[in-house]
Amino acid sequence: MDIKILKEVGRSVIYTYYTAYDRYGKSLYLKVLNEGLGNKKDIQRRFEREARILEGLTHPNIVKLLWHGKVKERPALAFEFVEGDTLQTLLQKRGKLTQEEVFKIAKPLLSALEYVHSKGVLHRDIKPSNILMDKNGKPKLSDFGLAIGKDMPAVTLDGSLLGTPNYMSPEQIEGKNLDNKSDLYSLGIVLLELITGKKAFCGGSYGEVLKKVLTSEPENAETAPEVIRFLINKDRDKRARSAGEVLEMLGEKAQQEGRMKRMRTPLVIVSCLTAAVILSLMYLNFHNQRLQAPVDHTDLFILAPLDSTKGEVEVVHKKEEVLVNETSVITDAPRRRNVWLNVLPYAEIYYKDRKIGETPPPILTQFEEADPLLFFRNPAFPEIGRRIEGDSVLINLTREVSYLRLSVLPWAEVWIDGELKGVTPLDEPITILPGHHVVTLHNPYYKDEKKDITAERGDTVSIILQLNKE
Repeated sequence: MDIKILKEVGRSVIYTYYTAYDRYGKSLYLKVLNEGLGNKKDIQRRFEREARILEGLTHPNIVKLLWHGKVKERPALAFEFVEGDTLQTLLQKRGKLTQEEVFKIAKPLLSALEYVHSKGVLHRDIKPSNILMDKNGKPKLSDFGLAIGKDMPAVTLDGSLLGTPNYMSPEQIEGKNLDNKSDLYSLGIVLLELITGKKAFCGGSYGEVLKKVLTSEPENAETAPEVIRFLINKDRDKRARSAGEVLEMLGEKAQQEGRMKRMRTPLVIVSCLTAAVILSLMYLNFHNQRLQAPVDHTDLFILAPLDSTKGEVEVVHKKEEVLVNETSVITDAPRRRNVWLNVLPYAEIYYKDRKIGETPPPILTQFEEADPLLFFRNPAFPEIGRRIEGDSVLINLTREVSYLRLSVLPWAEVWIDGELKGVTPLDEPITILPGHHVVTLHNPYYKDEKKDITAERGDTVSIILQLNKE
């Protein structure tokens, strides 16, 4: 397949993502295996399995696989290009959605899951960043990298966590055999986050989140609609049995709401007529006052229909007795630019003291500021601040910091720039920011030792010494 790559839009440890187009000018979205990983059999098998699964799936709410082969001599998948944001980005912009909006998103996704499960496939990684929203507001399920089909053995990467803790079902965390109820649980957690604007499980580490998923109820679950509570029951025997069952529940709910609306219709009509009478009286009163008062020509706007079939309005601005016709009056808004952010191994991302997301996976966000200053927080590393100049940023925290390795006899408290960092002997080097630091080694029975060090990015500085008596 003849493909022209436009630009890189994201990167993870395993994949690089590009926008591209084919020889007919059709836009594509590419997922390409990173260089050097093609010889790793487990990763290659997972990549091939995703292609085989997607080849057998055709549904309007599943991102369509168009082609798979090689790009730049690396295994690649080409998908339809979905113009729009991920559900995660939408949530960051909106904060939370209304119940009506959430159910409008839920129904197509449940339809997609009903279809996927009928094919014997489990997605296993349903989360907001894996749900795309097209320009018409319709959701599309994407990223089947962890999916498994009938008669397909699981492929687990060494040291990897199979899924994203916040959205994993309890049985998935416990390593039990999974069925379609696990996907339904994950979707329920996503819907809960959409309707509350908060993650269902919060914690300072992956381990803490995993523990909460197993032992605690999701935050704000008690106020969620019954349908969502049915999806996220920790006991899968008490959970929804199928996506079709949940669709039936939502359909019945819609019928009940429709009946209520029909019952309210006469009252609405009466209310509208009353409001119309009141507005008419207000207008007549205002009109009489206008006849008696002088007209201020410095600030007068008259709205007149341009084309009743299109519902457009012509704005006639009268100023100092001169009429100026305009089709619109628009205040120039700051131009927003899209930026892909990817931080390894993971980080919470802050902009102007407000959390805008966390990686992995990469997130897409927008800024009006030319070079926004972002802060990346991971408890295992010092906070990193970076001005973002391009439209795609990859930050590997392990390469952004420096390390201090210590061997002190007999032992010492380690103070760096006046802050206690630990007591030797230390199992691991201390992570520090690149630059100049003052290291003080304190033992109450020995003379303090002070060392000035300068660390370059990625360097390891070693201090080896034996403390002296006073």
